[in-house]
Amino acid sequence: MWCAMKYKFKISHIVIASVNAAAIAAALILTAVGSSLAESQDCNLAYERWKGENTEDFAQISCYFSETADFSVSGVNSARSQLMTELSNAAYDTAGNEKPFIDAYSYYVGNNTVKGDISGKTNAEITAVGGDFFFFHNYELADGAYISENDTGNDGAVIDTELAWMLYGSDDVAGMNLYIGNVQFYISGVVKMPDTKADKMCSDDTPKIYISYGKASELNGGSGSMSGEMMQVQEGYTNVSAYECILPEPVENFGTSTFKKIIGETYMDKVSVISNSERFSPKKRCSALKNIEKSVIHDDGIRFPVWENASRIVEFKLSYIYAARKYLLFIPILTLLVLGVKLFIFWEKNKVRLKKAAMAFIRSKLPKRNKNKPTTERINLS
Repeated sequence: MWCAMKYKFKISHIVIASVNAAAIAAALILTAVGSSLAESQDCNLAYERWKGENTEDFAQISCYFSETADFSVSGVNSARSQLMTELSNAAYDTAGNEKPFIDAYSYYVGNNTVKGDISGKTNAEITAVGGDFFFFHNYELADGAYISENDTGNDGAVIDTELAWMLYGSDDVAGMNLYIGNVQFYISGVVKMPDTKADKMCSDDTPKIYISYGKASELNGGSGSMSGEMMQVQEGYTNVSAYECILPEPVENFGTSTFKKIIGETYMDKVSVISNSERFSPKKRCSALKNIEKSVIHDDGIRFPVWENASRIVEFKLSYIYAARKYLLFIPILTLLVLGVKLFIFWEKNKVRLKKAAMAFIRSKLPKRNKNKPTTERINLS
């Protein structure tokens, strides 16, 4: 009977150890999967590239506006000015020659017919971009270079590899001409679009073009066949639907609170202010699980760009991944608590005996004195 009880006791320990090992292994796997998913949405990690070796803390904030918000380039300039004031009020040194933050803005213009110098012709999605858009969205270049709002003439365009092959049968086409309707551009660069599962779910097969705001103002309803939701773009084109910024965090939560103050309070329910630098953290995702519907369903009239919709899909997945990891880690934590309680009870019952055993062990390790060894005394001969 004793042998059977002893054998059963050992099996229970093996089972408990196995369950704990499996829980820890599963938690590690979920951690790796979660990290991989978060890193796949590179546009949310631009603040890490901007930070580099800097020891300062930075926040990355994205603001998405509804069509009725009427946010424009003048609103971007106003936000920049207010941001400098808020940084100064937070005792951040803004007296340097360089701007202490980096930003970008964009607007989905719509679809239009695009052609090259040869027979290639197709329909493409057009996005007007400003600021340092391609720092935030550093799509891999297959050829050429990104465009910048500081470029002379602003007549460069960045296209994806799919459009390059449709128009010229190659992605080595930097410098070639491109026509949107009757407006001429040159191909500044060719990029490979993100191909993660989330990005593919949020984007169709329509080729993509990115142009400057200065050149976007030349497009209009009479310059080509507009399709779908193409906006009629007039001279002085300034519409902005997405504004992104990386800024220092002299105090905790400075970025989010500042943008909610300078933009959120003005545009109220017509803007969505998102902190990219913390959106994928396990703590954030686990707490968001209580209201997961808010990250998936929204009826505020805001049309999110592809990269934001993809990020929201990843948020949804991470909420469940990190919640599962949290519950799995309860097993080893609970086991440690039980062991701790048992050890405490064992100590309280046997502390006198354990102390004596400890003292005996210590004495056994001390060097022993030889009682038979004669002592040598110093003799004073003076």
